[in-house]
Amino acid sequence: MDESRIAEYKKVEKECDGLRGNIRKGFVGFEEALDKAVAEISSKVQGKIKVVVIAEIYATPSKVSDFIVTELENKLVKVKTFTIEPANMSGREEANTLGPMKYADAIAIGISSKANIVLVGSFNPYAGFSHFMIKALELPSSKTLAMHTDKVRPDDDVLSSLITTDKLPAITEDALAYLSKGEDLFREGKYDEAIRELDKALAVNKNLHKAYYIRGSSYNEKGNYDRAIENWTAAIKIKPDFHQALSNRGNAYGKKGNYDRAIEDYNAAIRIKPNSHEALYNRGNAYGEKGNYDRAIEDYNIALKIKPDKEEALYNRGLMYYKKGNYDRAIEDYNATLKIKPDKEEVINNRGIAYFNKGNYDLAVEDFEAVLRIDPNKNKTRDALGVALFHRGIAYGEKGNSDRAIEDFTSALKINPDNHRALYSRGLMYYNKGNYDRAIEDYTAALRIKPDYTEAMSNRGVTYFVKGNYDKAIENFEAALRIDPNFANAKKGLEAVQKAKANK
Repeated sequence: MDESRIAEYKKVEKECDGLRGNIRKGFVGFEEALDKAVAEISSKVQGKIKVVVIAEIYATPSKVSDFIVTELENKLVKVKTFTIEPANMSGREEANTLGPMKYADAIAIGISSKANIVLVGSFNPYAGFSHFMIKALELPSSKTLAMHTDKVRPDDDVLSSLITTDKLPAITEDALAYLSKGEDLFREGKYDEAIRELDKALAVNKNLHKAYYIRGSSYNEKGNYDRAIENWTAAIKIKPDFHQALSNRGNAYGKKGNYDRAIEDYNAAIRIKPNSHEALYNRGNAYGEKGNYDRAIEDYNIALKIKPDKEEALYNRGLMYYKKGNYDRAIEDYNATLKIKPDKEEVINNRGIAYFNKGNYDLAVEDFEAVLRIDPNKNKTRDALGVALFHRGIAYGEKGNSDRAIEDFTSALKINPDNHRALYSRGLMYYNKGNYDRAIEDYTAALRIKPDYTEAMSNRGVTYFVKGNYDKAIENFEAALRIDPNFANAKKGLEAVQKAKANK
């Protein structure tokens, strides 16, 4: 940290010290703050809105959120023009892992619940002061109809029974202001700016677990997984039951390839929150990366019992079944995934590959063609297009249509000229057509990209053998065997060409 930053932090700390003597000025009781919030919302929307849904009130611990929501509902019900209906809160935890939910998410929940407005808000009873905030958003737009905010006493009698921590850390208004600004910047995708604000918050008060959490998330978005892990570790030290930080740290370890450490973190997160389908899903991914497909499937099964429409878990379970060679079960999961996401091209491609491995080439071709028909402006990627073309070419080759196969391999190579498998496969098709020179060209091009491609060496040897160039054939078979001494095709080819050369 440079000297100017240190000086800036010291200045902020000094200003905060000067505020501490007056920090209790302007505080109200929670009931008073809640009554004022209801009055403000009622005055702004009365006569216009018939239905209100409580989309999200964020607080720590979660029982405080539940308490606030219940109290708010009870008070609003007394206002004759309001009717309270429950929100459809599937996925609530995941939508809200970073504090107040994004307004777009709140709007989506409100619309799915057929609401006219949604309320979002936040309250942190662990702060040296607490801003209780409620905001009313009109549907389907994000227009703000009303917003109320108040500073609530940290020792309020109404909330004291809900807070079990013996000693609450003192947090200054400035620290929370930096934290709030950093959180907003994170949501806007301005990660460097968010980190600077969170640095300031933590310079004022080092006990802000949420600041460490969001700073870790910012580093994670920047791809700096080591710094992300450091910050989430700091958050967990302050708040050991912080299951989101544990789960996210597991994700970062997974991205670094340390799947054992990732699984440890997922285990800890699941002990704290057994119904966390995200942690279960991610632990399944880690087991899958370790090659433990059965354990991965177990985790996906549990995650899907909690959240049956979790299409990622369905798809990844399909991948595990595929890797186990159970193509029928893989296809079942791919079908279930496509009922939720009909145009998910990677799923359609993989279903096609599973059909291919079952020997059902016609259904495989249908799937690859379905990917090629997806509107390119919708979600089709060039990679998905290349995969579909390549595998359709393989399927046409198995069906004996070498010309169509060559067309598809050529199209796939226009998307990815370094696709050595497409070059090799096109070489096989040229060989089948008797065009040995073009076959050798493609095998040679594949070997320039992947010099240890033994199949390409061996088949180039076969092609030279057929052309009568025994020395070149021997050279290729021997090169393949230097890389893989047990390569059966190269052994057979070498024996055959040596015998032919001896009898010449």
